[in-house]
Amino acid sequence: MQNRIPPEAFAKLCRLERKLQQWAEDECNGVIQWDDDDTPVRYLPDYTGTPTRRGYVIPDRESRWLATAREIAEQCGGHIYHQGDPRGCQLYFYRDSDLEGHSFPIAQVYNTAALACC
Repeated sequence: MQNRIPPEAFAKLCRLERKLQQWAEDECNGVIQWDDDDTPVRYLPDYTGTPTRRGYVIPDRESRWLATAREIAEQCGGHIYHQGDPRGCQLYFYRDSDLEGHSFPIAQVYNTAALACC
C-alpha cells in the first residue's frame, strides 16, 4: 500500500473527518434530518431532551466538507472514500494502485486498502 500523502494534507483530511463524524452522529441521533427536497434541518429537543421539534434549515456542510476532501485527495493523486456510519472513521484516502490485487470495489475493501484519516 503506497498511500502516503504530505503531512499537511493528511492533517486537513483528519480535521474534515472529525467534522463529518459529528455530522454523522447528529444525523444518527435525529438532530439533523433531511426534508423531502434534500434540505438539512436541525431538530430541537422536546421536554424529554429528544430532538423532535423541527428547528431551522441549516447549510449542507457535509457536501461542502466532502468536496474539500476530494480536492485535497486529488491534489495528492488519490481519492476519498466516505464511510458514513458514525461508529467508525468517516474518511479514507486511497490511490488506484492501492486497489491492485483486490477484486472488490473500494466500498468493500476500504478498511484494508485505504488510509484511515482519523
